[in-house]
Amino acid sequence: MGGAVPGAGQARGITGGDRGPTCAIAAGMKNIILCAMLLSACGAADEVDSASEDLLGGPGFPQPHPTLSAISPSTGTPGTAVRITGSGLGQLACTGGREISLYFLVYGDSFSGTGVACTYNADGSITATVPAGTTTSAPFQLKQYQNPCGPYLTCNQLVTVSSSPTFTLSPGTLAIQNQSQATVEAWALDGVAQSGTVAPGTTGRFTEGLGGHSVAAALDVLTPGGWVEVCGESGNVTIASGQTSTFRIAPLTAGQWLNHCVGSVDYAGSDAAGHFIVIRLFANDAWQEFDGGGNLLGSGTLSQDSISPPFVSFNIGGSSVSGFGWPYDSFFLTIGANQFLLERDARNPW
Repeated sequence: MGGAVPGAGQARGITGGDRGPTCAIAAGMKNIILCAMLLSACGAADEVDSASEDLLGGPGFPQPHPTLSAISPSTGTPGTAVRITGSGLGQLACTGGREISLYFLVYGDSFSGTGVACTYNADGSITATVPAGTTTSAPFQLKQYQNPCGPYLTCNQLVTVSSSPTFTLSPGTLAIQNQSQATVEAWALDGVAQSGTVAPGTTGRFTEGLGGHSVAAALDVLTPGGWVEVCGESGNVTIASGQTSTFRIAPLTAGQWLNHCVGSVDYAGSDAAGHFIVIRLFANDAWQEFDGGGNLLGSGTLSQDSISPPFVSFNIGGSSVSGFGWPYDSFFLTIGANQFLLERDARNPW
């Protein structure tokens, strides 16, 4: 190639090939300035070529896009390390591989600007970690900025060039721990009715979707007329992959049991001597005693609750109260040697 075609020799020199013919021609023309300029251009072209080849995977670019073909394991929880196989994965900026790359490895469609960290393995595969905190099953994806608008317009878009099979997150478990004396006869998740009941003193376990949820449970008691609701319980839970989240229902107090967990109820009656009293019971277990004229005689907090349907008993200021059978329309109150038959006040709304 020693200068038989001077024009061709010049072209090769400028594009980073053999610089000898170009410089020989320039020297022959005794144009030292031109030779220096050509040498400078040759060196710059070499640097551009080298950087481009490094980004695109080596000499002879453009290289085919790398691909993701298989993933192992394919199921697990956030934080699981997975091995991804495919082709051309050495083009990625992974530990043990290239320092810079035109491609970004992401999980699902999320992209924070840096991508998912990875490690390049000797067998050509890469290792990556499912992001902590994710609640969605998704594939790993390779993304690249491309300019589909042509050379005279700029509209860079991040496009997906390859996807792995989907990594399936292990489901989570919702445990409804029912420590109350009633049955969770119906319940809903995020307002949607769910199947299954939870007996008193037991825990029900249900497989549910990941993430934050609202839970609402109806605590019912079985009567001769069918199920009736004693109270409702609600709250929020966060269900994580491969873990159990517990929704706990505490034991009900006598005040809650008799008031459906809201408000108050009055019981009124007399003893054998005709002494009339009214006992007002609150859902928060407070109580008040009135005489027939509405004068407050005493107050306090219920104690020694015992709820074992259909029996309910408790103490008021040292005096025992006991009742039997839903809806507990009457109670016996023993004060000293006097026993009062107290009946639910018909004026109470329920």
